Amino acid sequence: MRTFNEIVDRAFLNLILNDRAWQEFERQPFETPSKKKRQESVKKLREVFYSRNMESVATEIEKKMIDTDINGGFDKATAVRMVHYYPSIPVLLWSVGLHAFPKYDGEFTGDFHPFFAEKEYRTENNTLVPAGNEPTLEQIEFALEITMLWHWRTIEGTNNPHIVKNPVDKTIIKIFGKDYRKYFEKPPQNFLTSLFSLPNNATPEDSNVIPKIPLTKSPYVDFAVNGTPYNELDSSIARNLSTSAQERHRALEWVIGEEDWQNTAMDT
Repeated sequence: MRTFNEIVDRAFLNLILNDRAWQEFERQPFETPSKKKRQESVKKLREVFYSRNMESVATEIEKKMIDTDINGGFDKATAVRMVHYYPSIPVLLWSVGLHAFPKYDGEFTGDFHPFFAEKEYRTENNTLVPAGNEPTLEQIEFALEITMLWHWRTIEGTNNPHIVKNPVDKTIIKIFGKDYRKYFEKPPQNFLTSLFSLPNNATPEDSNVIPKIPLTKSPYVDFAVNGTPYNELDSSIARNLSTSAQERHRALEWVIGEEDWQNTAMDT
């Protein structure tokens, strides 16, 4: 498993790479900056990258992205992939106890620039250190299965007739085994069940820091996104969730694995 510093370094690097990759595109989430302004942003990001010694963390293709000016012939497909790094950041920070585990709701996961700026990360005044509440390896492995299942579900897509005819939880249990029941939210408990439950015997998968997968009951059983079956999501929300699911899955596979970021396998 990666160390605290390795994980936070990767989260910080993914933020830099996301910012750098966006400069390849005229249209950005909140503005449409001029080419001159985008190139100025690239230079500033390059300064941050080298002043914080991030070249010791980055892969060769990531270094090339940082060293290349906009419209410098860099592969646009790679730029798109690096733009998509952003959803990995909260999961990486969660794995070292610095952020809540994010929801799967298709929403923007927040701005992490202030977080790293406030901590003056990788400067002489760095205050970003372990907080002492890191999840256990068992909890991380449990969360990894949650991210894998969400990734699997997004690959199945929307408007899928198989999902309509076959309850998704039963499909997953048929594919992965009965043990996978524990990854789904249980129906609400009644008063007596709650009264006689034993919270002190909670297992890692019961931890509140790892949200289980909610399911819809009607018109059919599917992963629930704000109460809506994934199968019926608006295409833009489904695309956002697909990207988030893939990168969150990659993040935890990388945390417990040994491959570099870009070569981390995401088997579903």
